[in-house]
Amino acid sequence: MQEQSKRVISLAIVTLIVYLGVMALTLIPAVKLVKAVPQGEFLQTVITAIGLYAVTIILAALRLRLGYYLMAAVVAIYGIGLIGVFITMITGATGLLTVRVLIGLVAAFGIVLSVNWFMQVFKLRRLYINHRIEQVTAHQRGKQK
Repeated sequence: MQEQSKRVISLAIVTLIVYLGVMALTLIPAVKLVKAVPQGEFLQTVITAIGLYAVTIILAALRLRLGYYLMAAVVAIYGIGLIGVFITMITGATGLLTVRVLIGLVAAFGIVLSVNWFMQVFKLRRLYINHRIEQVTAHQRGKQK
């Protein structure tokens, strides 16, 4: 169970890095976004993302299951953000096609990572449930003796 928990936390960190990378790539002048993102707004987005991920990772590292639920919300929100970037590269940018395709592919990779994170956390949840069932069953058997 500990190994699966580490995998979930590591994958969350990777999704954060990919999200921040995609956001940084959208600042490249060659992208030519229809509505440019101001530097201050970008910095605010970075600080917020790092803060939200850090809080949920700390809670998960402390083995609080609430941390995983909050992390699911954070991963979902930033996964949706990656979908938005992907769509923006198709419809909201007029820059070099190769740059837009590259950013779109990195965003798609981030979306796949987010989905994979959810698959890993569901496996972890199943492990927690099975472990709890074993504990209750062992306790019930101990009472019957």
